[in-house]
Amino acid sequence: MPKFDAGTAVEQLEYDFLAHPQYDGTLPGKGRIPEFTDKQLREFAKALTALEGPTNEIDPETPKGQRKLSEMMADGSFADKIEATAKIIAAFCKDSPSEAEIMGLPVPTRRAFFNWLMEELFNPKAKTPDSGRPRR
Repeated sequence: MPKFDAGTAVEQLEYDFLAHPQYDGTLPGKGRIPEFTDKQLREFAKALTALEGPTNEIDPETPKGQRKLSEMMADGSFADKIEATAKIIAAFCKDSPSEAEIMGLPVPTRRAFFNWLMEELFNPKAKTPDSGRPRR
């Protein structure tokens, strides 16, 4: 008879930055993102939305959008947003990974981690790799 087993129904969210050849290894770099509540997820989403503000409206595919992103890179505001995003993610993850671990990743890998986490948290169709069952 089929049964629901909470211990195996959902995979834990784990990360491993140590596998990247450029990760310096001075910080743990590997671990599990702790379980979270609906309220924590809502607060996380609100913090990210508040941070994005007008940058969410920039289309990097257009010349105007590319100029705006270039300006943000030059004046440091883009880097500030990346650091703020890492801080918000680290707080949500209860420092597993920490802001320093996240910022220790090379830019393309950090971007991939951000995208992976958003997919896992906010895509209701995310599946467990071994079973095809929804994660959440």
